[in-house]
Amino acid sequence: MKVNFPRSLFWCFCVATLSGCGLATVKMYDGSEKPAAEQAVVSSIGIYPERSLRLWVVAINGKVVDRTRTAEFLLLPGRYTMILKIEKDLTFGTRRIDWKEAEVQVPLDAAAGHTYIPNARVDGSSVAVYFDDAGVGFNSECLPLRRFAVAYGGSADGAKAGC
Repeated sequence: MKVNFPRSLFWCFCVATLSGCGLATVKMYDGSEKPAAEQAVVSSIGIYPERSLRLWVVAINGKVVDRTRTAEFLLLPGRYTMILKIEKDLTFGTRRIDWKEAEVQVPLDAAAGHTYIPNARVDGSSVAVYFDDAGVGFNSECLPLRRFAVAYGGSADGAKAGC
């Protein structure tokens, strides 16, 4: 896919999107919020600059989710069908941006108290998407979107959080 606009405009859009409001936590179940030990956390994105790889949660059990300012989703324990958008090899050229992308459906068996971060193995044209289990007690300030927001003018302090 090719888009014709300057790199500076792209980064201005990213910073404006992330700085307009605080990042949200979205509860994906009915009723009052449960204690952390009774729910799972799913990061809305996975960012791997060393592999030129980004993943976004697009839908959970068929429900399309807001990807613009959501840092994490709260789920009750159980099996979920996740749809993720994968973006690879983003390159900036003269007045254009190129990348490869795909949408993939992947199951997630969410356990209470655990935090999950999207990840993928890419080998040529093959993609294997999965969730890294960050375990119990993962600091939400260390989630990828929160750390990305800090790097581009956000207010949270990942260094103080011990990320």
